[in-house]
Amino acid sequence: MDEAELEGRLARVAASEARFIATVESIDESSLAGPSLLPGWTRGHLVAHVALNAHSNVNLMNWARTGEETPQYPSGQHRADDIERFSSRTKSEHLAALRKAAAMLMDAMRAVPLDRWDFPVRGLGSGPRPISRYLDGRVNEVEIHHVDLDAGYDSNDWPEEWVARLLKRLPEVLEDPPRPFSLEPDDLDVVVALGSGPSIERVSGPAHALLKWCIGRSAGDGLGTEGGTIPEVPPWD
Repeated sequence: MDEAELEGRLARVAASEARFIATVESIDESSLAGPSLLPGWTRGHLVAHVALNAHSNVNLMNWARTGEETPQYPSGQHRADDIERFSSRTKSEHLAALRKAAAMLMDAMRAVPLDRWDFPVRGLGSGPRPISRYLDGRVNEVEIHHVDLDAGYDSNDWPEEWVARLLKRLPEVLEDPPRPFSLEPDDLDVVVALGSGPSIERVSGPAHALLKWCIGRSAGDGLGTEGGTIPEVPPWD
């Protein structure tokens, strides 16, 4: 990765963070205690998680920069406990935590030398992967949870470039579905095949709606299918 590519990817991280923070700014205090689209989580849980995830990525950036192992989270239980503990923050506390976490993460990303972006680290529950994957991973985290916040930001607000990139990566990150099928966005010149073997069904619609369905954020309403039924999609992790 050269400097120009890194700057572009860092800019995408910063833009996603800024959009998410702007939405939290627009939410009134009482709405933070209301339900998000994630079962069992309020909007406060979700906002706390997004801030804590930034801190966890700082740990991974430091690991890549120094070579000294720094776990993303102390444990899964520690992660869950912190989300619960910080979910009831006031709006001003949530915003301060988000801004501080975003700034710390950007500083940590900028501190990773260009020749260290291939360094492998392990996130919670995952195997080794280059630290560069966490640049895109942070954008994925923020964009998807921005929709989960259920506060006016929906899949049609997602950046087109990000939607196209993640759609194309779905075969790498999703398990094979029970029946192979292909995604055929109306607004992208691409066909994405999911599953091994020839695709027996085609699912079409706007790219953002196809992605929203594939990552478990919609039931597929409004999408077109060749066979008339929406196929089963493997769970998004």
